[in-house]
Amino acid sequence: MVDRPTQEATEEAVACLLREAMLLIRHELAPLREDVPERHRMHRAWILADLCHNLPAWLDPARRSRIHEGLEWSWRTASAPRRAWMRSCWDSIGYDHTWLPDTPGGSPESDRGWRDNLTLNGDPWADT
Repeated sequence: MVDRPTQEATEEAVACLLREAMLLIRHELAPLREDVPERHRMHRAWILADLCHNLPAWLDPARRSRIHEGLEWSWRTASAPRRAWMRSCWDSIGYDHTWLPDTPGGSPESDRGWRDNLTLNGDPWADT
């Protein structure tokens, strides 16, 4: 088994996911975007919000010591496309996520038809 990263590194990993999700949600919901139908943009924002909605609680001082548990739960319940996005965020900050289990994730049903690569570089939704 691979050792878990430090508490500080995992806190930064959670903060990175929240920061990137907020940027992408803001991008998706920008009122002047006409390149993608509104219903698609709303669904993409929902995917990101759904993935990250439990993470802020793990930064609370009363729960912070168990942040690894919260991050592992988010990982275990994430579909393959969501995990790919999480890995891309963590790779950008050098976070070692190899301690997380390489097991099948959550249901991909809500991600059906959506691109796996959620990044701010280029158009992350070009083939949707």
